[in-house]
Amino acid sequence: MLRQAAKTTAIITATFLAVVMTMGTAVAQEEDLNEADKYMQRGDFKKAAASYDRAIRKWPKQVAPAAYGQRARIFIVQKRYRAGLRWIDDIAAKQHPGAADILEQKALMLWTLGSKEDGARVAQEVVKKKPYAFTNQKILGEWYHQRKQPRQTTRALEQFFKHRPSEISKGDVLPRIHLGLAYLQLGNDKEAEKQFDNILKKHKNRPHAEVNANNGLCAAYTKMGKFDQAIALCERIVQNPKRVDRGGSVWFNLGQAYLFKKQPTQARTAGMEF
Repeated sequence: MLRQAAKTTAIITATFLAVVMTMGTAVAQEEDLNEADKYMQRGDFKKAAASYDRAIRKWPKQVAPAAYGQRARIFIVQKRYRAGLRWIDDIAAKQHPGAADILEQKALMLWTLGSKEDGARVAQEVVKKKPYAFTNQKILGEWYHQRKQPRQTTRALEQFFKHRPSEISKGDVLPRIHLGLAYLQLGNDKEAEKQFDNILKKHKNRPHAEVNANNGLCAAYTKMGKFDQAIALCERIVQNPKRVDRGGSVWFNLGQAYLFKKQPTQARTAGMEF
């Protein structure tokens, strides 16, 4: 009876010590990660990296994928893309294979290094698990735009604009142009008009913004039957050949508007230019 009681006491003591050790480990891990997050917020990426590395080295399996993702993001901030890819493959992916928080950063590294197809492939995997990963939705928006897949382009870029923080809106010009063009291809001319109007209202002075937005509006006005607005805008564009889009579509849209306004001579001239 005494032997059984002693055995029970030993088990309880061992269990208690194990719980205490686990709690101590969790506290120490949290302290390192909190320190890393603090340095990230301050923009001290060197110290943040050291803190993340220390936590990962001590508790590789216990550190969450989100912390691994933050560490990977520091490689991007420091523009050490190849080193970041090696770190992900050699360390992060081995602890959390398939984790979206880690793969999100891998897609960005691949894309930045010019491995567009691989970057898009990884981004596709990421957004299935994490649709609010706006960085990867932006990658996919551009990827689908390049491949003339308007439906996929709109899906990706709508998610990008839904989830991207307002403080990075200065980078909206190209995604909005691509989204507007995709809407035009799908016949959603009213939504296309909204995108181009947004660019002119908020980003007019950014490089290439006004030119591309006006070319898009020229097409949107024509397709929506706003022929007077189309003619006024399209005529203004063609006065400067440098503002005409590469495909010369402004001439086509101007010609269409002239035809609907029963101006055959001007329509013929625009058609010849196109």
